[in-house]
Amino acid sequence: MNHVPTTVVVVLLVAAAMAPAVRAQEPEAAKDTTAAGELADTTESLEAIEARLLGELGAGDSAAPAATPAGETGAAGSLNPDLSLIAELLVDLSPEEATLDDGERYQLREVEVGIQGAVDPYFRYDAFLGIHGDGIEVEEAYATTLSLPANLQARLGKFLVPFGKVNLTHRPELPMFDYPLVHREFFDEEGFSSTGLWGSWIGAPLGFYQELSIVGAEGMEAHAHGAEEHAEEEAHALSPTQEDGEEDHGGSLGEDLGDRLWLAHWKSSLDLSPASNLELGASWATAIVEEEEARARTNLYGLDVTFRWKPPQFSKYRSAMLQAEAIWRDEAGIGETHAGGFAYVQWQLSRRWYVGARGDWVEPLEEAGTLGGGQLLVKWFPTEFSQLRLAYERQDPEEGEALDRLIFQTTFALGPHRPHAY
Repeated sequence: MNHVPTTVVVVLLVAAAMAPAVRAQEPEAAKDTTAAGELADTTESLEAIEARLLGELGAGDSAAPAATPAGETGAAGSLNPDLSLIAELLVDLSPEEATLDDGERYQLREVEVGIQGAVDPYFRYDAFLGIHGDGIEVEEAYATTLSLPANLQARLGKFLVPFGKVNLTHRPELPMFDYPLVHREFFDEEGFSSTGLWGSWIGAPLGFYQELSIVGAEGMEAHAHGAEEHAEEEAHALSPTQEDGEEDHGGSLGEDLGDRLWLAHWKSSLDLSPASNLELGASWATAIVEEEEARARTNLYGLDVTFRWKPPQFSKYRSAMLQAEAIWRDEAGIGETHAGGFAYVQWQLSRRWYVGARGDWVEPLEEAGTLGGGQLLVKWFPTEFSQLRLAYERQDPEEGEALDRLIFQTTFALGPHRPHAY
């Protein structure tokens, strides 16, 4: 019997049976190489891929919208700015008597409307309108440059001036119930604002963040929306104009600008660790003040410090902040100097609960002695868009009776609001 053909047939059958197993055990690198080669041969442009995907999704007949070129603002950005609203309600729970304006127990203290957006690749505009019980007030309205060289930026319009740290935050967004006593005494119940030009530079010449701001403006504009205290504080405004409609003192352009408000602020920010940061600032402001037919220069000096702690691994549940400012007001014309300051500490208990405490001290402009006091706060944040706060405040003058206040405050924010100043 001839065994050769039979042997050949057996070998062929065994090889055919083993072929699938051999192909299944081919190295992955070989497969990847083949796939890469196939992919290289079928490379598509981004436009072709997008068109193919739209066709697979049933949108092949619809033209994809053209992308907006980098650095340009589309129609939606120019015609539809961001709109936001912040509403602040106060309930006076003081046991002795109501301490809010006009003896009210319930007060819608402010509704703030924000209108913000990019004008074009070179400017953005921000406007904030404060709606109070008896009118609407322009709190801020300014344009900001977006493309100046050398880390420079300019702001034109009305704004909260960079004197210290706290003054850059609107009252409803403060970590406290309201501004410290020294700010309320030297500036205004709603902050130190002015209309003018603000130029700033940022850099790191010392290896950490530095910022220098220079402001030339009209002066401090008192917020006169009906409250008597604002009319009284206007006498202390850093403004070159006189009260009661008296005429301004004339002069050349240089003399006139020299009489108005000039302000400088230097800020340094240093990361001490991945969880902590230290910020130091110094401020100076000067202007001619008209008071009782006398013209004299008033100077303001300030120092501020802010320490923040927020461990990255527990950033949602634990944080702390310590903030302090000291301000000196030098009335050069009458040779008087008044001083004041505050210190505030805040601790985060959990994701939504915070506690805070503030101590105040100031030498009032119109009263003898000193005024001390402080606040204790408990805050609950359901989300970043709402908060409920219970604040106890005590004002203890050197002469006279102390004032105790217990205030419940709610704040609600609608829409995309600007980030708080860091």
